[in-house]
Formats: sequence, structure tokens, C-alpha cells
Amino acid sequence: MSSARVEVFYQAHRGAVDEAPENTLPAFRHAWRYPGAIPETDVRVTADGALVCVHDATLARTTDAPAAVATRPVAEMALAEVKAVDAGVRFGAAFRGQRVPTLDELLAEMVQQPGRRLFVEPKAVDLRVLRAKLDEYAVTEQVIFVSGYPAILAEIQRVFPGAPAMTWVGGTPEAIRAGVARWLEAGAPHLSHLQLHLPVVQARAEPESGPAYALEDEYLAETQRRLNALGVEMQLRPFAVTEGALRRFVQMGVRWFVTDGPAAFWRTLAAALLPQDAAQGEPEPIYHIAPLRTWYAALAAGEYRAASLAAEGFIHCSTRGQVLRVANRFFMADDELVVLCIDPRAVQAALRFEAPAHADDSPVQEVFPHVYGALPLGAVVAIADLRRGAHGDFVWPEALP
Repeated sequence: MSSARVEVFYQAHRGAVDEAPENTLPAFRHAWRYPGAIPETDVRVTADGALVCVHDATLARTTDAPAAVATRPVAEMALAEVKAVDAGVRFGAAFRGQRVPTLDELLAEMVQQPGRRLFVEPKAVDLRVLRAKLDEYAVTEQVIFVSGYPAILAEIQRVFPGAPAMTWVGGTPEAIRAGVARWLEAGAPHLSHLQLHLPVVQARAEPESGPAYALEDEYLAETQRRLNALGVEMQLRPFAVTEGALRRFVQMGVRWFVTDGPAAFWRTLAAALLPQDAAQGEPEPIYHIAPLRTWYAALAAGEYRAASLAAEGFIHCSTRGQVLRVANRFFMADDELVVLCIDPRAVQAALRFEAPAHADDSPVQEVFPHVYGALPLGAVVAIADLRRGAHGDFVWPEALP
């Protein structure tokens, strides 16, 4: 199986529940960095008519709102009151000062890069107002709508004719099967995607196959066949994700998933998409320092090409021990850099360890990895910001292996 031939999409639930404070701009930015990730947000309206990205009816769970504010419905608060609370500090000190974003702020981020998509779950929102806002930013065609209510799904189709829309089926295995049966019998009206929750029953005797889920593979394959016949995609939400499980699902033909952690999911998926003969063993990763804008361009293009590929014929890479020396020597004047962690097994072009052109006269030359061709996105298994420490030098990104 090759990642170059398989396109997989996954909803990043509320942006990145496990990796950033949910429904905040850092969460959405984080999700959009990963190939195939489509962040999801919930939209509510404030008392003064502002559309804001909040899941719960109140701010109690996700912000530092004081007791007198925390229990008040967002619908009864002015935007200024919603903006006064901290939506990041409960997740971690690094996110202190993040605010509940307006939909305007989220859409302004969305349009910065072409092709970005977004799942939107409207919660007690006038869909005509939502339509006007999405049209204002010219992103209506890039939105997949979400609702757990058939009546709202029908209303979405009235206001957004032909728009893709998703609902989900969860609960006990019996409840999931019954819910799926109802949607199938009804012809899955108003849906483009049906999400199935997959609780874990037990670990398998063969760990490489992934865990056993509450719904058997045979049932999932048949459900996908029936949904596809109706023009509907099956989206899976496995409550535990392993390479073996994702490999099974992708081989089954599943192309849509949902996750609370887009970075972790992408890394697992990239490994699952490796050809089986290449998946044996785990070589040390190599790394590449890139301007963030170049990585975004790669997401749009479907492959990564550094400027050096055209100028010198290869992409400069480093081992783990070389990254910071390279960064502090050649990138001190640059901002908005990321480090790409690359799995050598997924590199399709020639990969050679060679001395740099500026090598000195030492009898033992240090060699660096050079990639003689474009990088498939599936070879990049992790991405992290390259930041400076207290003394101005770059420091190792803790998120990278």
C-alpha cells in the first residue's frame, strides 16, 4: 500500500481536542498543517448577534470564566463578555491568553491558504445568517456541515442545497447497529457522510492487526458498501488508533475518519500507508527545516519541493543531531519555520548521505541526508514549529521524536 495512491481525510474534532485547546485558533491552525485533516468547529450566536466557535452552551468547561459567568448561556452574553475569558489556559499555560474566536476570525484564517476545508456544526444558529457569513468569505463550497438532528440536516439542505453534511451514530454496539439500519432503510437522506463510533472490545492476539472493535470488519465492509451505493461515505471514529487498525480500514476502502489528535493520527496513518515490505523495522527519521509557507504550498500541491531541489537537485535534510546546528548557522534571520520529521521508508526518490558542498579539509567529513526528488506528503510523519530559546538560539521542538 502506498500513501501516494491513497487519499485519506479525517475530521479534527473541535480542531484538536487532545493537542490544543478546543475550538481556538491555535487548534485550527494546528489541524490544517496535516495532510488530509479537516478541522471541525461548533458555531453559536451571542446575545448581540456575533457568531462564535463554542461547543457547550456555557463557558464553564473550556474557559477560566468565574462562577457568575461560567453558568450563563453564551446566547445570553454579549461578545465582549465572551471575549473577556481565557479559552486556552485550562489546556495548558502555553495557551494562556487565547480567546474564544468568532467565526469571522476562523474564516479569515481559513482563506489564507487555498483548498482548506472545515466541518461546521451549527448550534441554535439561524442558517440564513450562517450562509451569509460563509458566502462573505467565499468558503461555502469548502464546508461540510454536521448535525445530530435529522430536522436540522433537512434545513441545512434547504438553505445550502446539495451541501455535504454528516451525522453520527454512537452508543452501545446494539444502538449503533440499530441507528445505522434506520439511516440505511430511509435512504440516508440529506447525508454525504455517516460517522460510526468504534469502541474497543479487546486487544487482538496479533497486536499488529490492531484492537478488536465493537463492530466487526465484515459488518463495517458491508455497511460501507451499502452507504456507498446511496452516495454516502462511511466515516469511522475508532476510540483507539493503531497502525494495524488503520491499515485494515484503508484496505477495506474506508477513506474518512475522525480524531481528537490530528498530529498523532497523521503519524499513525502515514506509517499504516507504508508498503508492507517497507514497514519492517524502524530506521531513524531524518529532518528538514522549512518555511511554514512552503509547507502550506506543499499541502496544496500534494508533494513537498524545497527551493534547493530546483537549484541543486536535492532537498537538504539532517539527522536529529544536526538539526539545531544547521538551524543556528543558516536560519537565524528567518521566522515562521517548521521542522519536518521524515520517515526514510516513505521517501520515493533517492536518499543519499553526502558531505556538504562547503565541506572543509578534515580527514573525516560529516555527511548529511539529501533527497533527490520531491517528498510525498506521506513521508512527513510529524511537523513542529522551530522556535528560539531564552538566549536567541533555536531549541529542539519537544513534539518531535
